[in-house]
Amino acid sequence: MAELKTKVPKDEALYQEEPRAGEKCEACIHFIPEQSACEIVAGQISPDGWSRYFEPA
Repeated sequence: MAELKTKVPKDEALYQEEPRAGEKCEACIHFIPEQSACEIVAGQISPDGWSRYFEPA
């Protein structure tokens, strides 16, 4: 995936601090564990969080 110039705000991504239906950020291809960040969603991201952009790694 090409790098985004501007990341999506958490509210627009429907980001939440808890997993959803067993899906969580640490198991997503967009999660950057070293930075607690996401390639798509702006801000600090919890490994246990979830957003509408979840894609299994």
